[in-house]
Amino acid sequence: MARRPASWLYGLFLLAVVVGSAALLAWYSDWPIAVVPVVLYLLYAGRTVDHWGAAPIDEFLLPEVWVVPLVAGCLLARKRRQWWLAAALAAAAVLVRELAVLLVLGGLLAAVVERKPRAPWVAALAVSAAGYAAHVQVASGYTSSIGNEAPLWGSASFPWSMLRMMDWPIPGPLVIGGAIWAVAVVWCWRRGDLLFLGPYLALALTGLVVERPYWGLMFAAFTVFFTAEALADYVTRRLLRESPQPTGSLATSSIGGSATASGGSGSS
Repeated sequence: MARRPASWLYGLFLLAVVVGSAALLAWYSDWPIAVVPVVLYLLYAGRTVDHWGAAPIDEFLLPEVWVVPLVAGCLLARKRRQWWLAAALAAAAVLVRELAVLLVLGGLLAAVVERKPRAPWVAALAVSAAGYAAHVQVASGYTSSIGNEAPLWGSASFPWSMLRMMDWPIPGPLVIGGAIWAVAVVWCWRRGDLLFLGPYLALALTGLVVERPYWGLMFAAFTVFFTAEALADYVTRRLLRESPQPTGSLATSSIGGSATASGGSGSS
């Protein structure tokens, strides 16, 4: 019988990924309450079952989930205009999981279009390329053409593979993850961050050609977060519209009183 991972690894996941990501996103957001569903998602994703409920999965061991705090730190650093720190964290995410290069490309695209410093992102891209080349070189001696790895390109089933990636591992119908992803994209567009985050969120579209639902661990925490922000913004605006306002008569009386006072002081 296979042994379960050491408990200290799960403790590190709770501290670095769950608590660390929540703290960084709360610092980043205008609505810190939006991190609550992120915490719930990460806790559920860390130790969950597959979509068929057939087998338990210790997903906190997957590199995809360890990218989350690095991306969260990148978001915060970029918001604070700490370009080199943001690019360094994005490059670190690539060294954990090479698919995070989409975040580096988004940073470079936004820097070019928005006329912001490009050098940090060019450097991050160079470091990412060098790191990936070193990884391929080191790993080449341990790979074999004969194995049991599932096929990659062309393995998708449309549209289920894409929806499973968007939804992984959110419980309930697959459409929930797709709806959350769509709201997150619209929210990033409204905030003016789609150039930066669009390529990273577009990782979900690889589900059109590959069957790798667990890749969703890299971005689903953020689609949940952005959707929670959008909901908090909507509720706040709704409450402000419905809050009592001064009546017209009182406002007119106040303005009239001010005008009378001004006129009186002028005549004296």
